[in-house]
Amino acid sequence: MRALVRTLLAAWLLAPLPAAPAHAEELRIGLAALANTVDPHHHNLFQNNELAAHVFEPLVARDASLRPVPRLAAEWRREDARNWVFRLRPGVRFHDGRGFAARDVIYSFCRAAKPRTGPGGFIENLSEVVSAEARDPLTLVVRTRGPDPMLPRVLSNIAILPAPAGFDGRYDAKGCAAPGWPERDAFDSLAAAIGTGPYRISRYEAGRGAVLDRFEGYWGAKPAWNRVVLHLIADGTLRSRALMMGEVDVISNPEPSTLGPLSARPDLTLTTGPSTAVAFLQMDWVRETAPGGVTGTHGQNPFRDIRVRRAVSLAVGREELVNRVQRGSSEPTAQLLPPGLPGYDPEIPVPAYDRDRARALLTEAGYADGFSVQLAGVEANRKVMEVLAYFLGTVGIRAEVLALPSQEFFERMSRGEFGLYYAGRISITGELTNQVVPLLAARDPARGRGLNNPYGILLPEMEQLLDRAEATADDAEREGLLREIARLIDREQAIVPLYLQQGRWALRRDIRLTPRMDRHTIAMEIAPGQ
Repeated sequence: MRALVRTLLAAWLLAPLPAAPAHAEELRIGLAALANTVDPHHHNLFQNNELAAHVFEPLVARDASLRPVPRLAAEWRREDARNWVFRLRPGVRFHDGRGFAARDVIYSFCRAAKPRTGPGGFIENLSEVVSAEARDPLTLVVRTRGPDPMLPRVLSNIAILPAPAGFDGRYDAKGCAAPGWPERDAFDSLAAAIGTGPYRISRYEAGRGAVLDRFEGYWGAKPAWNRVVLHLIADGTLRSRALMMGEVDVISNPEPSTLGPLSARPDLTLTTGPSTAVAFLQMDWVRETAPGGVTGTHGQNPFRDIRVRRAVSLAVGREELVNRVQRGSSEPTAQLLPPGLPGYDPEIPVPAYDRDRARALLTEAGYADGFSVQLAGVEANRKVMEVLAYFLGTVGIRAEVLALPSQEFFERMSRGEFGLYYAGRISITGELTNQVVPLLAARDPARGRGLNNPYGILLPEMEQLLDRAEATADDAEREGLLREIARLIDREQAIVPLYLQQGRWALRRDIRLTPRMDRHTIAMEIAPGQ
């Protein structure tokens, strides 16, 4: 096993690395998932944003509790109902020595909003922005369609890149003029991987790992580690073993079955924290004919019937899934947010496993003999998917697990190829619209809505509620609207939330880590212990 782990970790690092500073301290992190590109605007995906946070910076960042904090913008204020003014931080330089200014922010907005062949997803953060202009080199004015109290929070996902010479320096929601847009390959080759962040990326290999070296010209506090090595170890057991054997210093999401051995080691420690990460099942309940992977229904789409969608929810034993598979590291849910956050409704119950009721609903819907379906998801989630397939099988839904590499799954999912899939999503703002807009809103790429709604789900009542909530600055009124949305989603079984995932890490006892609610593993928030 030791030889296998070392082979997995070392193979991609055999070629010479750039020289690190003398006596550099190195941090080695074992990750369950690694970015499928260095391009920070290609795909709004958990692991892509996690890597980007080391290399690139937004105007406004999120602290560990997801509260907005200054980053490239030192301060911001609302000038009136539709205009925000951002005062940019002076003295900031990109990794190649260029100075940072408002035109770089505008260029980055333009690129993030640009239609592209990749899954994208960042236009949703700019959906309410109609223009952005430089009042002077360090003052940015952002104009929105209407009152948008969430703007500083949603801009936290837009990484800032250096603008090329000749860029005219104005963002317009109808389109931007630019001399040329760097494509994904330019970032993955590292030619365009230039940010203002505390680390420069010196090596990247998709599906293997990445090496980050400290940027000595960084404007802010220097991180503790001169070099950070990120290893992709998708298998949870191997990830835990790599830590126990001293091959890595920190791992994310340790395999639940290894928590006992990990906690028994005096040289290791476990760290946990709450998060906004929700795991869910989603079905194609729009098209009339049987969607991808569905057979035994005479060509009909069973998920169009709300009784079938409710049967799917009742078929999953959430408590058992959490206790046996997640080993207590998650909490059963029927909603897209944890308790206490804007849009969570305490009146919506978590459904108990009810095989008899699920079977009865399937029979009422005309599927007394059940049907067959592929359950798609990423390879790292295979064990959970196998348990979900078992639960579905107990009510007559014969599910075949289709576990795919992350990039292939998300690209195929975005094309609507799966009738049923398992995935997860994190709310970066900690409120319901941040989950609903991409997953369930009507697909409208120009406004950044429905970008993870490949089936074209449409709930007109929800659209109206969303429009009202997004333009409401009064917290109590907004909360009421968000709870109405939560109740509508539950009533229609528009999606099937399963459990809320805790953030969990295992690490050497002589280092300390700050748990984040977005579950990102950030080297700048890992430090040598006292």
